[in-house]
Amino acid sequence: MNPDEPLMTIFDSKTGLLNTGGDSELLKILIQTAAEEIPDLLVELTAALAANENQVAQRLAHTIKGDARTLGGKMTEKVAAEMERLIGDDAIQQAIELLPDLQHQLDLMFAEMDSFEGST
Repeated sequence: MNPDEPLMTIFDSKTGLLNTGGDSELLKILIQTAAEEIPDLLVELTAALAANENQVAQRLAHTIKGDARTLGGKMTEKVAAEMERLIGDDAIQQAIELLPDLQHQLDLMFAEMDSFEGST
């Protein structure tokens, strides 16, 4: 790890709240929607990579990245951005190798988001 890099948080509720205009109820709704939709996006991403549908895979990685950014899921955003870049660079095998890490970051992000939902 580069000591000059800032530590990344899994879920930054301040960012999520900033992106929803400070509306915690809206953020809760977005979190719930993402928890329902992102797992399906990940399945579609995995299938697109396996089928060599690179443009579809890149779009799905981009969508996951954007959703994570909106919610404040900084580590998920970082992994999805790297996957999007790799797909764009036609480094498909490397992108496939990131799938477990993306799943792990999503699991961590949603676990932290669950605690946000219960605390407000």
